[in-house]
Amino acid sequence: TLAFGTVDGRIRLYRETVPLEIIDLKKIQKNFIGEKEPSQAKVLKLLGNDQNFVVYVQIGLIFIFPAGDLKERWKHSRVIVINSLKKFTNCVFLHIDENNENLLYGDSESCWTCNIHYAEAVCEQGMRMVTAKCSKPIVQISFEKNSKRIAVFDSEGLILISNFLTKRILSYSTSKKIVGISFIPNGNKILIAENESVSLYSILIYELLKEYT
Repeated sequence: TLAFGTVDGRIRLYRETVPLEIIDLKKIQKNFIGEKEPSQAKVLKLLGNDQNFVVYVQIGLIFIFPAGDLKERWKHSRVIVINSLKKFTNCVFLHIDENNENLLYGDSESCWTCNIHYAEAVCEQGMRMVTAKCSKPIVQISFEKNSKRIAVFDSEGLILISNFLTKRILSYSTSKKIVGISFIPNGNKILIAENESVSLYSILIYELLKEYT
């Protein structure tokens, strides 16, 4: 069986040259895509094995269909909402491990994983970041020697804070207006300068919490 994705959010199935079925993703999961973003319903990635059929849609959704009867499998889908670092980004790769338990997703800036079996029907917080990087030219780097933390931001305003020794990503944020960054001593807080203001943020895991401006 061959599967082809279309620009309008459909999956076309063929057995050699014989058409079998057309699945409209816009009508699955209670019209999760719907008609509000028809230009974003384009199917960009397909992945299939003996247990799962995975579809990535441009709007930032991953549909997972379990193996089974072709007429029934579409009723038992799961949808994962991508937690990408940037609002407008596209999937670079999809992969399912050999145990058919974990999905690996990657785009230009980050790589994420989640457990397929324990994800909710619509999973927004179930993805865990594996790693991240700037995909655009880096504008500034700030280093805090006591905590060994390093912060960078790129030309699109993506801020990444990591441990210089382990390379682990600690926190991130985005701001189109950012013009500069600087750590407060000990590396638990960071100053972010924008066009008309300077704000102090606490560095939390995968989040920068604004304290005051």
